[in-house]
Amino acid sequence: MIKTIALPTRLIAFVSVLSLFISSCSVSLISDYDEITDKTITEMQEKTSTVLVQLEDDAGSDNYMLYKPFYQEVKADLNTLSVRANAIDKNQVTIDQIATLSSNFDNMESLHKKKLSKEDIPLIRSGLNRSFTAMIKLQMAKKNKK
Repeated sequence: MIKTIALPTRLIAFVSVLSLFISSCSVSLISDYDEITDKTITEMQEKTSTVLVQLEDDAGSDNYMLYKPFYQEVKADLNTLSVRANAIDKNQVTIDQIATLSSNFDNMESLHKKKLSKEDIPLIRSGLNRSFTAMIKLQMAKKNKK
């Protein structure tokens, strides 16, 4: 009779220790918050908003060359973000978001080279705002996870 009592006691102790161990472990499926990424995204969004307001006033003009430095700066910022994002483990969502944003800017630049119309600006703004909003929301969620 003593042996049958000892086995359940050991089993209960083992399960208790195992439960404690499992509850103390946390699994993270996404990277931690990165302040530099968050700041860079926000700064890019601000610069883009400013340029889009300027483009509304200049729509219909053959003015791509005036804005070429903006596109070059955006490409440099996106490259920097991409390198940083790729250096962080479990960061595939951010990497994909940067690729989408980069594609949106490529489309904007292609349209601009052909001359932007007044009707193009709201469509461009909407696409870029969706990308920036998704990226900022993810960064805020990572920040609040801490």
